[in-house]
Amino acid sequence: MIYEDKEKICKNPLASAYIFTYNQQELVKETVNSYLAQECDFDFEIVICNDCSKDNTLQTCLEFQKQYPEKIRVVDNEQNMGIRGNYLTNVGKYARGKYVATCAGDDWWSDTRKLAKQVGYMEAHPECDLVHTKAAIYVDKDKAYSKRQLGLNRNTFEENVLLNGVAALTICFTKSSFDEFVQDVNPISLPFSEDYPMVLWYSYKKKIHFIDEATCTYRLMTNSLSHTPDKNKIYKGPQDAYDCKMIFINKFGITDEDLIKKVTLTYYFDRMRYGHLLGDKENIKKGESYFKEKHCYHYYLLSKLYGLAGKNEKANKVVFYFGILLRKVYPIYK
Repeated sequence: MIYEDKEKICKNPLASAYIFTYNQQELVKETVNSYLAQECDFDFEIVICNDCSKDNTLQTCLEFQKQYPEKIRVVDNEQNMGIRGNYLTNVGKYARGKYVATCAGDDWWSDTRKLAKQVGYMEAHPECDLVHTKAAIYVDKDKAYSKRQLGLNRNTFEENVLLNGVAALTICFTKSSFDEFVQDVNPISLPFSEDYPMVLWYSYKKKIHFIDEATCTYRLMTNSLSHTPDKNKIYKGPQDAYDCKMIFINKFGITDEDLIKKVTLTYYFDRMRYGHLLGDKENIKKGESYFKEKHCYHYYLLSKLYGLAGKNEKANKVVFYFGILLRKVYPIYK
């Protein structure tokens, strides 16, 4: 169901700015206000997609819609779709703009010219179908900003299949290319995040550009979809990423053995720590065999050190920091 004032809503928005929210009645206020603060010399709509929140998120969003009927439309899903379904379904169904920008309901746009800069860039560079930026990181439990930032100038398929440099909350893309992506891939059928399949597809099929500025803020929360203390969920992450990478490698007919080797080494390396903590002996054995097969004996040694640490989390953490140093000395990729 969509809540909108058809008489007052802007008729021909150049851009559709999306917010995806679930049980974020307080946090989403900052996100919406950051959109309303955007300084643009063109019309844009704000589309807030509420995924059957159980708190007062919908009421909060509707209050904004009533206050800004010329700008805001609110979509309330009839049933919970999850972030992937909420994103992929509602962008395709409701976006009226030539360009689409997105953000989750717990993050926000910190640059009041964020949308104007990205739309202006793509208007000036019609060969570009997606532009991304850096993002600051706000650590919620510390109530402070991290020194680290998200977003890297990595725009090719080879770069992003090894290390995703695109911060999802910063992206702005053409609606026509998104429709092409959905038709080509049917991403709603893929058991992955809403953003990484997009990054891989756009990296291969389209032109991605990067603006080297922090325009958004990512709220790092202790327990969220992307940041969780659950060891099993952490362990599943590299498996999902590897499966996603291989689907697109196969889809695009990529046969670069060195690239596939790096993807596979990354997979076993990223699963190594929690594989030992969770006692996944089968996968550990496969990883160690692969390290030996590819003559990566330093990573084989690291796995053995994790084995000595066993399920002792303190000892495991010591090995983890050693692994960081080891990977700097023997990088899988640059």
